[in-house]
Amino acid sequence: MQVSFCPYFYQINLTEKGLANYTCWSVDFNGSHYYALPSVTINETNGTYNYTVCNLTNYNIEQPNGTIVVNGKSVNRCITFVGFAILKGIVSPPNAILKVNGTIVKLNESGTFCIKLKPGSYNISISCSGYETFNHDGFRLSIATTILTVRLVSDGSTLLYKIVYVSIIFGAVSLVILYVFYLRKKGKY
Repeated sequence: MQVSFCPYFYQINLTEKGLANYTCWSVDFNGSHYYALPSVTINETNGTYNYTVCNLTNYNIEQPNGTIVVNGKSVNRCITFVGFAILKGIVSPPNAILKVNGTIVKLNESGTFCIKLKPGSYNISISCSGYETFNHDGFRLSIATTILTVRLVSDGSTLLYKIVYVSIIFGAVSLVILYVFYLRKKGKY
C-alpha cells in the first residue's frame, strides 16, 4: 500500500483600505505579482511569506512590506492606503510670498513650488510688494495633482513711484533752469 500526502492550502486574504472605488493595486508576494481590486486571495501552505505592496501615485502605504506566517489557518491582512494631494505650480514674480493656510511655502528661484497636502479645503494667499494680493479661500484639493499658476498684477504703486521720481527730477531741473534764467536776466551769469 502506497500512502501519499497532499499539502493543505490556506487562504491569505489581502484587502485594501483607503483607496478610491475601483482603484487597482498590486502586491509582490513571495516572488509572484498579484493585482487586486479591492482584494486578492492567495492560497499557500504553512510557511513564512514576504510581501511588498507596489506604490500608487498620490498614496502612502502604512505598511508597504512585511511577512505573513501561515500556521494551520487562513490569514487576513488589511493594507491601508492614505491618499494625499499634490499642489504644484508657478508664481510670478518669483519673489512673491505663497501662503497655504497661513504657512509660507518656499518658492524656488524661478517661482515654482511643489507640496504634498491632505485632501481638503485650503486658503491660498500670494503677495508681493508692488502687486495686488491673490487670495483664494476654500481652494479644494482631492487625491490628485493640482497645478496652480498665478501671475500677480501690478498694483500701480511701482509706476506711481517712477512717476513721482521723474516728477521730482523734472522739478529740480526746472528750478535750476529758472534760477539760471533769473541770474542771466540780472546779469550775474
